[in-house]
Amino acid sequence: MMIPAHDEIRHVYDISSMVVLAIDTDGVITYANAAAGRYLHLEGAGLRGQSVFNFFNDRSIGEPSKKALLALNALSDQEFAVHSVPGWERWVLISSQIHRDEQGQVQTYLFIRDISALKKKENLFFYLNKAVEKLTKARDTNGALEQIAQFIVPQFANWFTIDLLKDDKLEPLLLKHEDPAKIEWAQEYRAHFPSDLNSDTGAAKVLKTGEPSFIPVVTQDMSAALIS
Repeated sequence: MMIPAHDEIRHVYDISSMVVLAIDTDGVITYANAAAGRYLHLEGAGLRGQSVFNFFNDRSIGEPSKKALLALNALSDQEFAVHSVPGWERWVLISSQIHRDEQGQVQTYLFIRDISALKKKENLFFYLNKAVEKLTKARDTNGALEQIAQFIVPQFANWFTIDLLKDDKLEPLLLKHEDPAKIEWAQEYRAHFPSDLNSDTGAAKVLKTGEPSFIPVVTQDMSAALIS
């Protein structure tokens, strides 16, 4: 039985916008507020009874933060990765507090903040620094471009291409994907459907205006329009 004051704390967490979970001494989730359900795409009942480590992964060498939680040591802004769909990484900072009820049973409350945007910037700067280091050692332009492609794919993008405008045509200079079969498919696709430089979209628009173009989502309708 939780003491009443403990239940009152949970009532506060129920309406908090911060993700809050409680786990027992085995790391099993015993409580999840509404924000946790929304963040992990599960209702509270779906979270309870599962190991918290099914959702959050300590990627540090030796998993010191995971071991600290199980040893009932409080955490302060420790970094965990969120188990998510492939290719979509999320990161959180987890702080914790230990609560004991009047019978001595222990509950550890986890206070979770998403830092995915900051982590992405951190990784970007890390890879840019590595890229600069590698580029200074590149002996030719093609080697330099290959180094850039290796840092971009798959860390920041699924695809990376560089085209060269020559004789009013776009010639592919570099095409990168982590799956060789998809590179072969893309090369065949481009051979059958070359870029139309008279178009007002895509690469043609960039060449005409000199302005970069950003398309966050490519739909089937957009693809069909390009090849129609």
